[in-house]
Amino acid sequence: MKKLLIVLTMLLAIFPSMVKADDKKKITVYMFYGETCPRCHEAMEFFDSIEDEYGKYYELEKYEVWSMFSARKNKLMRDVAKKMGTDEEELGVPYIVIGDKVFVGYTKNWDDNIINAIVNKYNDETYEDLVRPLIVEMYQETYLLYAATILLIILLVVNVALRDFKEAKEMRALNKA
Repeated sequence: MKKLLIVLTMLLAIFPSMVKADDKKKITVYMFYGETCPRCHEAMEFFDSIEDEYGKYYELEKYEVWSMFSARKNKLMRDVAKKMGTDEEELGVPYIVIGDKVFVGYTKNWDDNIINAIVNKYNDETYEDLVRPLIVEMYQETYLLYAATILLIILLVVNVALRDFKEAKEMRALNKA
């Protein structure tokens, strides 16, 4: 009975730390890529291959920056690169950001470095997501642009309606005369 109590006490002492580790928030790994970029697809395959073992540490956010509809995401990548200290002339895809670590391009030789960066940033109590504020800013700008566009359309419709109303009123006045 005494042995059972000792084992239970040890398990209860260990269990909270096990739960705490699972409750820890994942870090975000950002990847800017081009849809037709072979190195980008290799990097995506790499992240897929480590998902089972290291997926508890990170979430991968991908942003396609090469298509004709990706101008804002391309600007985001350039803003992130500037913030991270990457020279514009060295910027390319994939552009991978893990905390304050940057990987420009991809080669299998970096696999261990990427994994180490993920685990180290996950375990770093001072980890700061440097990219998220730029993403929030991008979406705020996008929403403001949409709101301004909608407001402009409303003003144009009201202007046309008022003009038509004025012309109709003038026509009625002419018909009465």
